[in-house]
Amino acid sequence: MTIEQATPRLPLGRHAPPWAAPLSAAAALAGLSVTGLLLAGGAAPHRSWLVPASKHRLLPGDLMGPLASGLGLTGKQFLCLFVAMGACYAGVLILGRWLPPRWVVAAMVGLTLLFSLAPPLLSKDIFSYVAYARLDLVHGVDPYAHGPAVAPHDPVYAYVGWRHSPSAYGPLFTLLSLALEPLGVSASMWGMKALAGLPSLGCAGVVWRLARLRGAGDPLRAAAMFALNPLVLVWAVGGGHNDLLMLLLVLVGVLLCVERRPASGAAAAVASVFVKASAVLVLPFMLLGVRPRRSVLAGAALAALALALIAAVAFPDHALGELRVLRRETSYVSATSVPQELSRLFGAQAVTPLARQISAATLVAGLVLLVVLVWRGMDWIAASGWALALAVTCSSWLLGWYAIWPLPFAAASRDRRLQAVAIGLCVYYVGARWYIVARAG
Repeated sequence: MTIEQATPRLPLGRHAPPWAAPLSAAAALAGLSVTGLLLAGGAAPHRSWLVPASKHRLLPGDLMGPLASGLGLTGKQFLCLFVAMGACYAGVLILGRWLPPRWVVAAMVGLTLLFSLAPPLLSKDIFSYVAYARLDLVHGVDPYAHGPAVAPHDPVYAYVGWRHSPSAYGPLFTLLSLALEPLGVSASMWGMKALAGLPSLGCAGVVWRLARLRGAGDPLRAAAMFALNPLVLVWAVGGGHNDLLMLLLVLVGVLLCVERRPASGAAAAVASVFVKASAVLVLPFMLLGVRPRRSVLAGAALAALALALIAAVAFPDHALGELRVLRRETSYVSATSVPQELSRLFGAQAVTPLARQISAATLVAGLVLLVVLVWRGMDWIAASGWALALAVTCSSWLLGWYAIWPLPFAAASRDRRLQAVAIGLCVYYVGARWYIVARAG
């Protein structure tokens, strides 16, 4: 089945004029671009809720960037625009075959650049990245042993959210952030934004290549499914999150394996784990699904050994300190997580112990089932996407940029159900946020 046969047509009627579908496709792409522009410029110049770091004090102009004097959107206005952006995104995916490819590529590049230049949206995490680097370089404090609170007079401290928590990020990412820190707080923050925007486009490029090599439909549509996704643009790129760097490295590993370079592919996948530990879920399926397995195992082992030695030299007292923080984070609860919503549905105000047990059992059972299915011949790339979707669904700690984890694997696969689930997780997160905003009045 070709992508033209698989892609549903807009219900314009049996006798719709021949220009109706191309015009609708162009309108969807234009709507996506306009709503993206409004959202990227939605922060007010003074204490905007869209920029949480400005909640209690003004961010200086060098941290707000060129889009500082924005529209001052309220929560409901933001969500209305975001839903409209999502509808336009769906229109582009459905009608994309009527769009000139250069238009789609221009939209991907332009919107990614736009949100890379936006103020740090909807999260303070990017300032935590800077703070952990400054703890090491400026204050001589191990970021895996202490949180930013040990340096309360540091200029970035006022904008940090997790002040008492040591770093939960991998040593490879921490070393990258150390390389940026000599540039200063402002340049470091914008460097982190670049480490989100560029990997986002990189992910789109790798997805395009994977879809082409694997015959998974239209490669451009697959790339657009990721790069034009509103959650990717607004939450992940806009917030400058390192999840995009993690995804790029693991996707490069997947691509290398598809191109029959399994040792290099496994090494890249291990490097992604040293950026953010969530990528570890892909490794078992890579080991099971790629031949020869010895090459995969050798590449993974050598990369893990080399990166562990680098981490031990750089952070001799707490080379794997992130694992301790991650264990503690498993007890955290976000208002938008699926276990939280299910607990609320049955009358509980917080995630109950039974809900946690059910979620953990579901995750373990699902992962075991996927391992068995891959052993029996299931596509290991699709299985990786399902594993990440399971992790997102079963976790009591769900943030917007976590919901995008399975999306590139879904886009590069032929599994339409996985694509529906990956996009459905994004829709669920936005719906949960809408419910919270509506309940708060």
